[in-house]
Formats: sequence, structure tokens, C-alpha cells
Amino acid sequence: MLRPRDIVVIEFGHNDGASLIPTDIGRGDCPGGGDETCITTFDNVTEIVYTYPAYYANATQLFRSKGATVILSPPTPSNPYNNTEGVFIYSPSNYTRYAAAVAADLGGPARGVAFIDHGQYVANIYKPLGKAVVDGYFPKDHTHTSRIGATVVSQAFVKALVCASSSTTALKNYVINSTESIPGKCI
Repeated sequence: MLRPRDIVVIEFGHNDGASLIPTDIGRGDCPGGGDETCITTFDNVTEIVYTYPAYYANATQLFRSKGATVILSPPTPSNPYNNTEGVFIYSPSNYTRYAAAVAADLGGPARGVAFIDHGQYVANIYKPLGKAVVDGYFPKDHTHTSRIGATVVSQAFVKALVCASSSTTALKNYVINSTESIPGKCI
């Protein structure tokens, strides 16, 4: 149960890239960066589908209305070495830009809505590790990590929290472990 002063982290995006074609997986968003809507049918049910930023904003506003602080975090990257050249390729997705924009549009940290770039922190850790190590974090596909890979991703989240300015997120006050051993620099 959500209570005032709780902290909610929202990280959407890995399953939002599907289409709205009825034979697709039924997890697509309406294209766009605003409040556009689309009508789709999935499993013989007609639905109104919103944009990714609209879902982010709606969830954030719901949690804020209950007194929670909200941290918006873009999705973590899939394996950035999983390409035909086997080289590191990462650039923030539209989901990153949308999450940052929603946080700013809803008032930012002063209004209890923070943004941390979890995806960039993960990418910053992955790059120097190299293809062989990072490929080992993704034993089954390019999206889902192993337990060790998940540990690296969670460490990147903690690094992002600790590196955030003091006004950005209340959750950093709960980090009790030293983060010096977590690779990467503050951005």
C-alpha cells in the first residue's frame, strides 16, 4: 500500500516498442510524444492506447497524488555489443528523452518528481568491460541479463542515485553502502 513519503521508481520501456497491429503482442504505445491517443483491438477488445509519455505522466501524477516522491528512470540498455560489427553502440532512446521531459513538465525535484539516467550509467559501465564480458551478462537474449549482469545494472542505479544532486532524489539518502567500488563516473 502506497503511503505519503514513499518513494516510487518507474522504469518503463523495454516492452513498449511493439506495434498496435492486433496480431502483435499487445504492448505497444500510441506513437508520439504528447497526449495523442490511438484505438486498437487486442483479443477482440477495443482499447484506447496512450503515448509512452502519457503513461509515464499518468502514473507519476497518481503516485504524487498519494504523497509519494517519484523517480523516473529510462529503460536500461539491451546488450550494446549485440550488433553485426560487435562494437559498442549505445545512444539514449526516445524513452530516455520522454522520461526526462515528463519529470521536467511535472515540476522536477521541487515537485517530487526526479529523473535519473539509469540507462546511461549502465552503458558507461558496460563500455570499458568489453564485448566478451558484457555478452556474458546476456546468456539467453540481448535484453535479459544473468544474475551477475543484474547486479551490475543495480549497481549502476545506485551510482546514478548517489551522483544525483542533493535536490534530485530523496532515495539517495537511503544508500548506506560505499559506492566507490562501483565503476563509472558521475554524469
